[in-house]
Amino acid sequence: MSQSIKAYIRTVALSSMLINVAAADDMMTTYQLAVEQDPVYQAAVNTYKAEQATLGIARAALLPFLEA
Repeated sequence: MSQSIKAYIRTVALSSMLINVAAADDMMTTYQLAVEQDPVYQAAVNTYKAEQATLGIARAALLPFLEA
């Protein structure tokens, strides 16, 4: 095979690999944006955070306390 054909094949192979990397980055970005905008997911996250906050409050009722 001539040098120009080898160079062409090498260029095409490298280009196809770079296109796949860019597409994967695009898919991940798209997924992250979709998760951020999903109201059901955001409601679940906020419910979890609220429950975590109430755990500390409930635990405080079980701890001893001092009165002045």
